[in-house]
Amino acid sequence: MSTASVNKAAAAAVPAIAPLLGNIVVAVGGAVTAWSTLSTRFQRVQRFDTDTGGGEMSFRIFYLVPQYLNALLFIALILIASIATLGGLMTSAAPGIHISGSESWVGRVAVGFYELGWWVVILGAAAGGIAVMDLIARVELLAGRVISWLPIAGIEERYGVDGRSLGWLQAKELVRAGGSALPLAIDHDGIDRVAEATLTYVMATGLAGRYRAAPPHGTPSGKGNIALFACIIEQVEYDLQKPTRDWDKLYEVLGDLNQSTNLFEPAQLVAVTDGKAFHATLKAGLDPILAAFNPAQPEIPGGSVARDFVAAAFDRLKAKFDGDAIQMAFRQPIGFSSHATGLRARARHFPKLNDDKMGPQFVKLCLRFGAIDVSDKDALIPAFSSSIGWFLLNNDALTALQEVKSLTFRGPMNRPAVRIAEKRVIKIVADEIEASIAAYPNVAAAVASLSAAATRWYIEQEADTAVWSTAQHALGAARAANWVGCRWKLDDLTATRV
Repeated sequence: MSTASVNKAAAAAVPAIAPLLGNIVVAVGGAVTAWSTLSTRFQRVQRFDTDTGGGEMSFRIFYLVPQYLNALLFIALILIASIATLGGLMTSAAPGIHISGSESWVGRVAVGFYELGWWVVILGAAAGGIAVMDLIARVELLAGRVISWLPIAGIEERYGVDGRSLGWLQAKELVRAGGSALPLAIDHDGIDRVAEATLTYVMATGLAGRYRAAPPHGTPSGKGNIALFACIIEQVEYDLQKPTRDWDKLYEVLGDLNQSTNLFEPAQLVAVTDGKAFHATLKAGLDPILAAFNPAQPEIPGGSVARDFVAAAFDRLKAKFDGDAIQMAFRQPIGFSSHATGLRARARHFPKLNDDKMGPQFVKLCLRFGAIDVSDKDALIPAFSSSIGWFLLNNDALTALQEVKSLTFRGPMNRPAVRIAEKRVIKIVADEIEASIAAYPNVAAAVASLSAAATRWYIEQEADTAVWSTAQHALGAARAANWVGCRWKLDDLTATRV
């Protein structure tokens, strides 16, 4: 045979063998990719289960189920590519290689897959990409967040970075960081230990109602506006590391100022030209009263930082809500599941209220002042506290992988995990207080005329303060003992294994 004939025959064979080689690459590549990808994920889940006791049911729905679907996807593409390869060999696509049986039903199926040509390769690559990028889990996580927009108590704001589902956060952490993910878990025995320690502290110290600013003077809208600007001022002073202020007195003074000038009532507030003018008016009214009360800290912050934050909040309040913070709790035509939920959701758009500290504090004050009604039993939103985070870790209520030697309360799931775990502690403590309310006469007197939902919220508020006080006391004792007997120590926002 001449050289030209050989080259011509080889050229004719290339188009026939190319899809066959593509099918082989898909089958072998799919097997290798499946092993390297899924084994890493399942090994991380196994380590998570071993070290922490594992995730919750929502974690398994949002993460494990998608991994099993990914495994089925890989199995399907490997199987189809292998069958297509068999079909190619039955049609003599590979020179010198032929497998009989193309007339059998198995052969007809195999040849049919092979005749799809490059579609098998393209679909195989797409299926592999879906599994490698973990798109099924990502879609499920996104669907969870969408579901959380439904105004249904128990569902609204359940999933998401600020939601109440630790399993959703665990799944998101594993999808986000893959093999390097370090999710936290909740241990029920540890939750019980923290709750028991809190109840022991409460029995020893009582529920004295500390850190309870009295409701200020004003209408519900005026009280809501006072809570809004007071929370912004409090966070600004904290960020600027100002001396500790008696916040009860500040709220009292704000109420007195509102009583004499109606400054915080919507009709009067919207009459102020802009945010900078409001800050100047507020400062001029407050400073003389505060100076008489405490010369060591006579003024609210007056620099450009404080002024700009207060001014930005004022301008948004005036433009979006007609100068009435309580309007944030309502939405038309579909309302929020509760006033507290709506208030928290929209408060995130205000400076200094867009985090997990002052945002929940703002909602708590509005409920405590009677600016909005308690409409369900899940209205309390705990604010993040690093001391509570340490207390939960030190009692193994929150658990981390053994390889985690330090944990910073700034990660994408660490702070939400603290709040979710604390909420569980609060429920246990509140249940005990409610069952033995006669042992706490000041609480019994405070809730005597409240509705069932408001009573529960007030008791959970007391439990929240009790957990914080217990954690503060335990943290102080641990530091004084140089962390002897502790599992973790705390430095600012970083917990480190001892």
